[in-house]
Amino acid sequence: ETDLARVFPGSVFQLTEDVVNRMKESSQIRKCNQRSPRASNGTAPSSLAAEGKPKPTGAVGVVLPLRLTEAAGVFQYEQEQALVQEELLRLAKREREAASEAKQRNCIIEERQRTAQL
Repeated sequence: ETDLARVFPGSVFQLTEDVVNRMKESSQIRKCNQRSPRASNGTAPSSLAAEGKPKPTGAVGVVLPLRLTEAAGVFQYEQEQALVQEELLRLAKREREAASEAKQRNCIIEERQRTAQL
């Protein structure tokens, strides 16, 4: 592969630019969703008060949005973890391939040296 990798200071792995960009995009989407929360009818909460409608009270009005937000957060976290795991698997595969190639090169060099000594 010709993916360019970015090494993060203090980390033990590298992430390709593609993975870094996907993670940035997902965090930007999450920030946008946090800035403009919606009520159950799709309107912004401030517009409910402006229209003179009472804000929902009680456990149902509070728990449902929290559960939805929590589920979305868990889903987002799982997506990001899957991306990281995917990248770690790619890196491990590349490292195994590089080690195998280095071993083959060393065997060839040793064989040439033995042949040269004879």
